[in-house]
Amino acid sequence: MLEFYATSWIYVILFAVFFLVCLRVRGNFKFLHAFFRDLVVVRERENMFNATVTETSLIFLVMLLTGCSVGVLLYSAVGIFGATVPLHAELPSLGVAVSGQFLSTMVCMGLACVYIGAMWVCYTVVGRVFSDALHTWLWVRGFTAGTGLSAAVFFPLALLAIAYPEWSMQIVVAGVAMLILVKFVFIIKGFRIFFTESSLWVVFLYYLCSLEIVPLVITFGLACALLG
Repeated sequence: MLEFYATSWIYVILFAVFFLVCLRVRGNFKFLHAFFRDLVVVRERENMFNATVTETSLIFLVMLLTGCSVGVLLYSAVGIFGATVPLHAELPSLGVAVSGQFLSTMVCMGLACVYIGAMWVCYTVVGRVFSDALHTWLWVRGFTAGTGLSAAVFFPLALLAIAYPEWSMQIVVAGVAMLILVKFVFIIKGFRIFFTESSLWVVFLYYLCSLEIVPLVITFGLACALLG
């Protein structure tokens, strides 16, 4: 009964966010086209800084949907791989172990949303430090576009993970594959924007380790520690 109660509320949260996204789109597929364009295009265009309120709110909602969906997959991943992570032994529950499926899933959702928000801030800061506002805007738009579009895959995977926990391994693998694909496309766009000289390869490797790998490891390690 408790497990059914927990999964029911997780469904409610996911479908509530999905419903808000649908309301904001309301059959206007120009937003979908804009996401695909922002994910791959590096060409400057006019009025690129003039994002509308509708567009901004839609970006926030789709990123929230992605964060909540990834949080469900993170909960499944912790259940499968958590005991083998070294951080789990070094940070034993951080003194605040979380129990119960619903609360544990909510913690993972929160961590996933914090990760997405933190990465948006990191990309903005790094872009402004090493480049100008225009190229930073193009880079960050690529991140938000990739994150938003990936909701189309992460959302159904999250629903499957809740409904069929016995498929957790296959679902988590599919989620990781989608994450790698989105990261790969985004990294290629960043390379096209910023790295125009062969001498910048070392900087590029530092970027891969510091911004694309370490935050993912920390997020998963925190999830393992918090869930005990």
